[in-house]
Formats: sequence, structure tokens, C-alpha cells
Amino acid sequence: VPAPVPAPVPGGVLTLEPGLTVGIVDNGDDTASYTLVYEGEGWIGFGVSTDGAMIGAQAVIGFPGAREDPVIYDLTAKDSAGVVPAASDQQILTSSDFTQEDGVTTLTFTVPLESDTTFSVSASGDSGYVYAYGSSNELGYHAGRGAVTTSIADTAPAPNPAHATDETATNG
Repeated sequence: VPAPVPAPVPGGVLTLEPGLTVGIVDNGDDTASYTLVYEGEGWIGFGVSTDGAMIGAQAVIGFPGAREDPVIYDLTAKDSAGVVPAASDQQILTSSDFTQEDGVTTLTFTVPLESDTTFSVSASGDSGYVYAYGSSNELGYHAGRGAVTTSIADTAPAPNPAHATDETATNG
């Protein structure tokens, strides 16, 4: 079960683990933008989970060598064979990007709020999230992982998610 995070999340930035933050912004147009910053090089993912578990969740995953920008994946098993692109009607990202520069990995994406998909984020209540990152760029077992619950309503724009950290999630 995702660990509750004290609200509000000042600056819209949440420290998931040392060296891993997520910035969450309510864009005011029924969408939310996420910026996941990992101080290292490796694949990274962030997704929605109703129970804090990986299996059954959907996540946006970024990794070098992907044939396209990051997309939403169904997480169906605890190995890379169980990480498969979600069906086209579940691909609701309005934008996404993945970069690695100077030893920092960044995953950004924008998603509609209150969508009729598994990757549904509440506009006013709590949403449960899962995250993971790898120790290399090859998608495989995670070097770190966890779950967190927070509310979009308690976030605000942050000028630089990599440096404005205030709250900490718990590992699952």
C-alpha cells in the first residue's frame, strides 16, 4: 500500500529517494505534468497504482534506445517480459520526453486528469504512484523502487525539480 505523504508538497517536488525526485504540476487545463529526475544514468519509470504494487500498474518508462518517446506500459509480471506497451486506447500521454545529460536522467510527461484509463490521476483527491529506476540503461531489475500517495491539488509549479526537494516518500 502506498505510504501517505504529508500534504502539501511544497513547490510541487517530492523526493522519492536520495537522488530521485518528481515534480508534479497541475497545468490548470485538466492535465498534469510530471518531471522525474534521477541523479545517475539508467532507465526510470513512474506510474499509477491503486494498491502500491507493481503488478497491475501502468507506468511511463524512459530508457535510451527506445524506438520512440516514452509511452505507457502495462506492468504484468516482475520481469522485463511483463513490461509491455499498453494498448493504444490506454496511450493517453499528451507529451513525453527522456534525456540523459551530464550523469542526470530526466523523464517528463503530461497526462489528462480523471481519464477513463488505468493511468487515471485524480484532479482533487489522492492518487497512488509507483516508481522504479535501473542501475543501467538496459531495462531490467530495478536498482530502486517504491510507492507514494499524494494529491495533485496539493502541488504547485516548481522552477527546478532537481534542486527543490522537501518531502520524502517511502520505499515499497
